[in-house]
Amino acid sequence: MWDSRSAMIPCSMTLRTGILAVCLLLGGTTALRAQSADAGVACGSFTDLGLGTAGGFDLTPILVGAGSLCAGESIMLSMSLAAKSSNAYFVIGLAQGNAPFKGGVMVPSPDLVIFGIQTRKGMVMLPGTWPAGVSFPIYFQFWVQDSAGPAGYSASNGLVATPGA
Repeated sequence: MWDSRSAMIPCSMTLRTGILAVCLLLGGTTALRAQSADAGVACGSFTDLGLGTAGGFDLTPILVGAGSLCAGESIMLSMSLAAKSSNAYFVIGLAQGNAPFKGGVMVPSPDLVIFGIQTRKGMVMLPGTWPAGVSFPIYFQFWVQDSAGPAGYSASNGLVATPGA
């Protein structure tokens, strides 16, 4: 199903056998809920925290998380609408900081910053596996070198992965 209120982002999709992501529109934010269809176990959700910073063509990069937040299951973090062929910095935090930075808002506390990521065609895709033993929220955001953005950067929305109980 497509939902016109979510800028034509697929609102319900099967990610792979046994994993179902359901997009819920709650108070104007989009949340992806990951659930194991085989076991009926709620594994948590990715939630859009907003606060991105626009760059070229007045576009704000979009960060989306998909997959199951159950230990050992596949996840995908993907960013789109970023400046093409630019350097990107992936910020990972254990808390939500919402600190002013480069004319925007640094959503995660910058506990880990990964440098050297290139935006190919304005996109980045980071596949991975949800680690065992992580039962606390993790915050994510991309910052992209973009001459049209404030202070030369644009930023994606913040995203939090909140594992289920």
